[in-house]
Amino acid sequence: VGPDLSSSSARWLAPTQVLCAFPSMSLAATTAAQVYVTNNGVEFSSDDGGVTVAVVGRTSTFAVSPNHGSTAGGTPVRIMTRRFPSSGTAYCRFDGSLTVPATVADRLVRCVTPPHGPASVTLELSTDGAFWMTLDTPFEFAPPPTVSGMDPAFGGVNGGTAIGVTGTGLGRVALCQVGGVAASIVAANETRMVCLSPRRLEAGHASVRVSTNGADFVRGGLAFVYVPTPRITALWPPSGPERGGTVLSLMGVHMMQAGGLACRFGGSTAAAASIVAASWISNNTVKCVTPAAMPGGTTVALSLNGADFYESEVDFTFH
Repeated sequence: VGPDLSSSSARWLAPTQVLCAFPSMSLAATTAAQVYVTNNGVEFSSDDGGVTVAVVGRTSTFAVSPNHGSTAGGTPVRIMTRRFPSSGTAYCRFDGSLTVPATVADRLVRCVTPPHGPASVTLELSTDGAFWMTLDTPFEFAPPPTVSGMDPAFGGVNGGTAIGVTGTGLGRVALCQVGGVAASIVAANETRMVCLSPRRLEAGHASVRVSTNGADFVRGGLAFVYVPTPRITALWPPSGPERGGTVLSLMGVHMMQAGGLACRFGGSTAAAASIVAASWISNNTVKCVTPAAMPGGTTVALSLNGADFYESEVDFTFH
C-alpha cells in the first residue's frame, strides 16, 4: 500500500474479495495511495489492477462550530479540518450511530445534525462511511429555549430600548436579534432576559429571536415595533408653583397615543425623579400634572412605553 509499499496480512473472503487491515503510514498531509494484492508474497497485481484510496492522517486537528445544538436536530455544523480531503462528499456521525451526509469545500466540512435526546455525544468524520475519525470535541444536544412574551412591545428608532423577553432556558442564550441585527444582552436568567434594541433607520415591525449557538434561532412569534422618536420642543406654561398641580402641555412631534404615556421631572433615575401619568391630546401635544418639587429649573422627559424617556429641549421652572 502507498508510496512506501507498506504491507499487511489479508484474509480471503471470496474469489473477488479479500479483507486486509490498512497499515500505519507516516503522512504530512492527505495523500492518495495505491493498493496492490498478492497470492504468494512475490507477485503483486499490476498498476492497472490497483485501487486508489485517500489516506488521511490520524493526527488531523479539527474545530467545530457550533459545538452544541437543539435536540430537535437541524443545526448546521461547520468543521474546520487539516489533513482531510479538500473537496467532495463526506459523512458526519453522531453518538456512534446517527450518520448524516456532509459536504467538503476548502477543507470545511458541513453537515446538519439529526434529532437526538439531551446528551453530550461523540462526533466523527468519514470520507467513505467505513473508516471514521473521532473528533476531540464532543457535540452537545440540549433542549432549545422558548420565548413566550416581551415587554415593552415598541420603542424609538434611535434604539436603546431595554426589551424584556420571558420564556424558558434563556440563561443559555448567547445571541439576541431584533430585525436580524444583534442586540446587546444586558441581563439573563432561566426565565427572563433583557436585550437592548439596536438603532434602525425607519419605523416598522422587527422580529425578535434568540439563539444559544448563533445557528439555531427561536422566534416564538415576537415582533418589536419601531416608532419615530418623539421630540419635545416647547412646554406651556414654562413655570409653576413648587407645590405642584400645574397642568403642563408638552408640545412637539411624534407623540404617539400609547398606554405607557408618562412625564418625568428631574433626574434620569427613579430615585432622583418624579414620574407621573400623562394624557395624549394629539400627535403634537401631551399633558401631565406637575408634582411637588424644590424651586428651580428641572428637566422634563416624555415616555411612550413607560421605559424610554425623551427629554425636552427646554426646562420647566418651579417657583
